[in-house]
Amino acid sequence: TLRDIREVEPSGLPRVLVVAIAAGALLLALLVRRRRRAALAPVAAPTAEPEPEPEAVPLPPDPYEVALARLQEIEREAWSTRGEVDRHYDLVTDALRGYLEEAEGIPARERTTMELRWSLPPRLLEAGLRRHYGAVFDEADLVKFARRRPADADAATFLDDARDLLGRWREAKGRPEAANAVR
Repeated sequence: TLRDIREVEPSGLPRVLVVAIAAGALLLALLVRRRRRAALAPVAAPTAEPEPEPEAVPLPPDPYEVALARLQEIEREAWSTRGEVDRHYDLVTDALRGYLEEAEGIPARERTTMELRWSLPPRLLEAGLRRHYGAVFDEADLVKFARRRPADADAATFLDDARDLLGRWREAKGRPEAANAVR
């Protein structure tokens, strides 16, 4: 027998290591199991907050109402009584041209009186409207280009004529284009 060689005695360290590895494996298995359950569990849909009711979208302003309000504003300002007759006439015809742009889609502010007359739909020139159009716009052209200076009473009458023309255009807007008027 060899005296130098001793039998190997088991050490306490490897048992601790084996126990630690087993505990780590068990812990890992528990974590994996928990994650799988969480992944498989049905996710509660988040409670959606009730959607606010859509706000009422305001309708675009009626071109007739806009033009009529503009004419009323011009009347309140009384430009002709302040000595600004040309401004009075210019603002009145601008309100009418604005109506034609919005209601009919005609670039009325970019056209002369004659060009505008030819670009109007026939329904806006039939049943005496052509003559009425000519009376209003031709009068405004005389004030603007010929430097005519009408009296205050004439300026008030001009405004009334423009308001009447606007109302008749509105009535004619609802009529079909079938009845083509001769220009």
